[in-house]
Amino acid sequence: MSLFAQPYNLTWTKMDVANLPEEISVYTTTTPLNGRTFRAFYAIADMSTGNIEFRSLMGANRQTPSQFVSNYGSDAYVCVNGGYFDTGVTSSTSYSLVIDKGNVKSNNTDNVSRSGLTYYPTRGAIGVDNNQQGQCGWSTSVNGTPWLYPEPSPNVEGETPQPQPSNTFPSGGKAWTDAYSAIGGGPVLVMDGQNKLTDYSTNYELLQSDVFGSSVLAPRTAIGYRADGKIIFFICDGRQNTISQGARLDEVAQIMIELGCTNALNVDGGGSTAMVAGTSSNCLNSPSDGSQRAVASAVMFVKKTAPPESLNQMWNFTKASGDRPSPDWTFSDNNARDIATDGKYVYIPVRGNTNLDGVTGSYDPSVRVVNANTGQLYKTLSMNGVSGGTFIINSAAVTSDNKLLVGNMTTSVSASDPFKIYMYDLNNMDADPSLFFSFAGSAASGTTSVRIGDAFTFEGSTVNGKLRVMLNGATGKYLSWTIENGTVANNDPDVINLLQTDGSTYTSSPGSYPRVYAAGTDSVWIKGSGSRPSLFVLNKYAGTVGNVLNGNAGNVAVPFSYNGKPCLATVDYAGTQSIVEGVILDVTTTDGEQLYRTATNFGVTPSVINGTDGTAVYVTPTGFKVFFLSATQGVAAYSVGNTTDTGIQTTNPVNNTVFIYPNPARDIAYLSVFAKRITLYSLSGQIISQTVNSNQIGVKGLSGLYIVNVADIKGNSHNIRLIVR
Repeated sequence: MSLFAQPYNLTWTKMDVANLPEEISVYTTTTPLNGRTFRAFYAIADMSTGNIEFRSLMGANRQTPSQFVSNYGSDAYVCVNGGYFDTGVTSSTSYSLVIDKGNVKSNNTDNVSRSGLTYYPTRGAIGVDNNQQGQCGWSTSVNGTPWLYPEPSPNVEGETPQPQPSNTFPSGGKAWTDAYSAIGGGPVLVMDGQNKLTDYSTNYELLQSDVFGSSVLAPRTAIGYRADGKIIFFICDGRQNTISQGARLDEVAQIMIELGCTNALNVDGGGSTAMVAGTSSNCLNSPSDGSQRAVASAVMFVKKTAPPESLNQMWNFTKASGDRPSPDWTFSDNNARDIATDGKYVYIPVRGNTNLDGVTGSYDPSVRVVNANTGQLYKTLSMNGVSGGTFIINSAAVTSDNKLLVGNMTTSVSASDPFKIYMYDLNNMDADPSLFFSFAGSAASGTTSVRIGDAFTFEGSTVNGKLRVMLNGATGKYLSWTIENGTVANNDPDVINLLQTDGSTYTSSPGSYPRVYAAGTDSVWIKGSGSRPSLFVLNKYAGTVGNVLNGNAGNVAVPFSYNGKPCLATVDYAGTQSIVEGVILDVTTTDGEQLYRTATNFGVTPSVINGTDGTAVYVTPTGFKVFFLSATQGVAAYSVGNTTDTGIQTTNPVNNTVFIYPNPARDIAYLSVFAKRITLYSLSGQIISQTVNSNQIGVKGLSGLYIVNVADIKGNSHNIRLIVR
C-alpha cells in the first residue's frame, strides 16, 4: 500500500550562499509536510561543465562536516554527512562503503546478526564514475572488492538467511571497479525512477529500527542524481517540533523524485544530518544534537582537480608478471629487503643466491646494479672484504656525493659481530668497497646484544651526513649518528626519544622492522610492518596516515616532494596481504591522499607473506622515478612526468622542501626548517602575525585557511597553505 497519494508540492526558495560557483545552487523550504512542521535544504550541482566533482571522504578520525570542509580547503563547496559508523569511538570506523578517487576506504558491512541468525546483506550505495556519471544500487564486498547489484539480496529478518553475495548472486552484479567516488548507506530510496519505499513490509537491507519504519520521523540526509546528470544533496531537520519534525523514508523518496532524481540513496541521518555550504562556518540546518556531530565520512561538491600525470610502468620483474630479465638477476622469497637508486641505476643488496623462480642462479650474495630505465643487469659489485652479520648485506642508501652505502644485519650486535656499513664509489664501480661504519653496541645506548641492521636510512653526503636506525622491538626511540668532515662524530649513537603531542613518552609500537626517514630538518616519518606511517615533528607525534592505505604490512615510507606537495612512496598490501601494490601519497595532511597506485599485477598470492620491502625515488625537476621492491615478489619500476636527467640530482628529495606540520594545525604550527621570518596571511592578503628566527608560529584562536610565507636561512621564499582548526 502506498503511503502517499498526492505530490507534496513543496515551495523551494533559492538561497544566497557566498563562495559557490555558478554550477551549484542551494534551495530551502519550510512548507509543512503532511501537516507537520518541516524544514529542508538541497544543493544541486551541474556536473556537465567539468568544473565540479563529487567526492566521498573519510579520515583517520571522525570530523564534523565543517571540519571536513575546513580540512579540504577553499575548493570545497558543499558538504553533507556520509554513511553509518561506530559512534562509540573517535576513530573513523565506518559501516558503510567509502570510495574516493578509486580508493576503497571502507566497504558496506558484510554481515549482521538478527534474531539469533547471521545475515549477509547488500546495502545501498551511490556514486559516480570518472566522468561524474551517477551509479546506484546495492553493494557489498566480494573477496575485498566492492560489488554493485541492481537488486538487493532479499533477506528477511527471522527467515533463513540468503546465501553470501558473490559474483553470481544477486544476479546482474558487477565488480565496482569503475567507481571514482561512492558512499554507502541505506536504504535505496529511488531506483530507475521508482519509489522503493511504497511500503515497509520488506527491510531487505536489514537496517536498524530507528532508521527504517513507517512511523520513524527523523532528520534525514539523501543523495540522488537526475537524468540530466545533475547531482542532489538533500537534508531535512527533525526532532525539533517548532522547526521541523522530520520525515519518513518514503517521504524523502517522494521528495527526491519530485526534485527530478531517477536514483537516490538515504545515508546516515538523525544527529549526523548536516549541510555546510560556501564556507566551513556556514552550517545551513539545525543539527538535532544541538551542534554538528563528528562523523566518519562525508560527501562533497568540490572544484575538480586537474587530472594527475599518469603513472607509467617502465618494467616489472615480479612473480606475478612472469617476466624475467636476461640475465636473470631476480631473487627468491625474502632474499632482498631494500633498494636504492641514483636515477641511472638501481642497487639491490641480495643476500641469497637464488632467483624468483627458486632456481639456483649464478650470483652469490651481492649488490646487483640494474639499469633504472630497462631493468636489465649492468653488473654486480665486488664483495671483497665484506664480512660478518647474520646477513652479510641487507640495506642500502645512495648519498648526495655519489656513494653507495650497504649495511649488514646482525641479530646480536657485539664486538665480534658488529653492525657494519660498507661504502662503494659509484664513480668507480669496479673498485672494492671500504668499511664506512662499524658499531658493536653499547650499554649507554641500550644496544648491547640487540638486533640491528634490518634497515638504516641516510641523508646527506659521506662528508657531512646523518645515519638513522630503528631497532626491531624497541618503542619510542631511534638511534642517530652524525658524519662531520668525513668521520663519524659520535661513536656512541644519539638516542632520540619520541614523545606524544603533549610531551609525554610515546609508547605506541612502530611495527616490525621499522625505518625512520628524514622529512626536513626537524621532522621524520616512521613506518614498520603492522603500522601505518607516522610523522614526528621536533620528536613529537604529529599524525598517522589514515585508511588511504588498505593494509598495514610493509616497513617503507619514503618522503619526497613533487609539484610542491609533500609525498610518501610506500608498498601496500590489500586483502590478506596477498595483493602487493605500490602507492604514492600526498601527505599535505597526515591522513594522506592517494595520488597513484600501481596495478595489482605488481604482486599476487606470494608463497611467503613478509612485512619487509623497499622503495626508492629519484626526482627530477619535471618528474620522478619510483622503484617498488617486495621481499616476496620482486621489483617493479614506474615513472611520472619527464624523468630525463637535467643534471640536477635529487637523491635526498625532501631536503630542499619546506613543510608545515601538523596541517591542519591547532595552537602551534611547526616548520620542517628553521626560518629567518615566518608570516601568516589571510586569504585576502592581510598579515595576521609574524615571527623571526623560529621554526614555529602560533595559530591559537584562529580557524580556516591561511597562507604562510617562509623566508628560509638561504634567502628563499616559500608560500604554504595552512589549515587551522
